[in-house]
Amino acid sequence: MMHVSADYRGKGIGRQLFTRGKEEARKAGAEVLYISACSSEETIAFYKAMGAEITENPIR
Repeated sequence: MMHVSADYRGKGIGRQLFTRGKEEARKAGAEVLYISACSSEETIAFYKAMGAEITENPIR
């Protein structure tokens, strides 16, 4: 789970957390990440900016 408090958003903290988490997942052998997130526009925009895509069939 990842959360950045409102006072600290926009400072690159979420980007760093996501990037490090993605790197650790790759080291562990992950090929695809499945992100389950609340449906707020801000959250969706963040993950899209990180390269995520909304999909109809998330489980491959």
